[in-house]
Amino acid sequence: MKKTFLTLFLLLFCVSTAHAVLLFSDDFNSGANPAWGNELGDWSASGGVYDAASPNNNPLTYSSVTTFPSLTDFRVEVDVLGYNDGAIWLRSSDNNNGVLLVLGGFAGTHQGLYFHEVIGGTVSPVMSIGSIPNVQGTSGRAAAEVVGNTYKAYWNGSLISTFTTDKFPTGKVALFDNLNETSYDNFALYNFLPAADQRSSSVPEPATIALLASGLAGMAVRRRKR
Repeated sequence: MKKTFLTLFLLLFCVSTAHAVLLFSDDFNSGANPAWGNELGDWSASGGVYDAASPNNNPLTYSSVTTFPSLTDFRVEVDVLGYNDGAIWLRSSDNNNGVLLVLGGFAGTHQGLYFHEVIGGTVSPVMSIGSIPNVQGTSGRAAAEVVGNTYKAYWNGSLISTFTTDKFPTGKVALFDNLNETSYDNFALYNFLPAADQRSSSVPEPATIALLASGLAGMAVRRRKR
């Protein structure tokens, strides 16, 4: 009977959790993947890390994953080495339009992260500030999850801040670098599909899940009576 309930648990877990498909990754060990746009900032990979030789916030530096120009729901992860004043562009069209998730910021003094909306080159005030005590100068893994109008920012697996906007329905992922102290490694981009969005493919509807669950429960009862 324990085996039956374990099967039930695994079934329900698999059909209810989110699904992420790897679209693109780069460890920079052999230089930068040709998919990187290097649009602004003179980006390059050296020693297995990626950064801008000319970091700046006026104009905003920008190197995008050019092979996926119209991302909707996705997850991006990257190792940040020397947390200082970097950022990840989300649903951006260029360095003048998109959501900017700032890692550090305030000229390398902020102990946390926050969001900007960038529209036509105009940068919004700071939004959705999240605190990460004593993070400046450290290294770790940053992640952003974008689903619908909701943007979630993570540091080392912990949710730090959530931001909502409907201004950017699709766009590219890119990296930003404002100071020489920050570099990036082990970049990964996933096509993020919540369980509810998978039902059109191979994931059973809730009624089907309930039927499967009741069937397994019935089997457990019959085994117990024996």
